[in-house]
Amino acid sequence: MRPRPLLIPAISLFLSASLLAQSNQPVDPQAMLQALQDIKQKQSDSAKSQLVNTIRDFSGAAASDGAALDFYIQAVDTTEFVGRPREVTS
Repeated sequence: MRPRPLLIPAISLFLSASLLAQSNQPVDPQAMLQALQDIKQKQSDSAKSQLVNTIRDFSGAAASDGAALDFYIQAVDTTEFVGRPREVTS
C-alpha cells in the first residue's frame, strides 16, 4: 500500500514544527559539558576494567600448560564461530 501523496508533506510539516519548537529552548553549556565529562569518565572506567579483566585472564592462562590450552581452545571456539549457530558449524 502506497502512502497517500498528502500524508508525506503533512508528516514532514509536523516534524519540522516540533523540531522548531524544541530548538527555541535555551541551551545550558555547563550541563552539556558535565554530561560529556561523565560520559568520558564512564568510558575511561570501562576501558580500565576491560584491561584488568584481560590481564587477569592471561595471568590465569599462564598459570599452567592445561590452563593455557583451555584458554586457547576457548578463544578459538569463540572467534571461529562468531555469528553462526553451533548446529550449523558442528
